Amino acid sequence: MNEDQLPAHWSRPLRTHYLRVTDGDFTPHAEAFNYCQTMAALQRGEEESERDYMLRCARAAVALLPRREG
Repeated sequence: MNEDQLPAHWSRPLRTHYLRVTDGDFTPHAEAFNYCQTMAALQRGEEESERDYMLRCARAAVALLPRREG
């Protein structure tokens, strides 16, 4: 897959991230796609500080991590 085939609403850094982590099957494509879709959907609010925005992004990324069973 190349960058032209990725969703247009993804930023260049997200496209680069997706291509990097899926190269050589390091990360399953479904996981990487879900991460990039989630990050692309997060927009910084007008009144939101950079710190709060980054914290919200980190929380969203952690929520995507697989859960251990048991």
